[in-house]
Amino acid sequence: ADPQPFSESLPVSHSDAELQARLAQVRDLLAESDTQALTVLHPLPGLTSDPRLAEQLRRVVQHAERFDFDQALELLENLTGLSQKAAR
Repeated sequence: ADPQPFSESLPVSHSDAELQARLAQVRDLLAESDTQALTVLHPLPGLTSDPRLAEQLRRVVQHAERFDFDQALELLENLTGLSQKAAR
């Protein structure tokens, strides 16, 4: 009776596409050390159903909150590399 497993079994959901678009936006903002990245980053951990991805995103947020944009960007790039491999 729980609809959750069905929605998670879809290869790319609307939220995954939205998450990928926001990750690309955040990557650009972090590369420019733009504090607007924080506004885009904050909701991202809640957009994924993958607990490992959510935890990694929280780490990116923590670095960005300390204005450690280079480290946040590095984590994000490692993360998006992993998420793109997982999607294949």
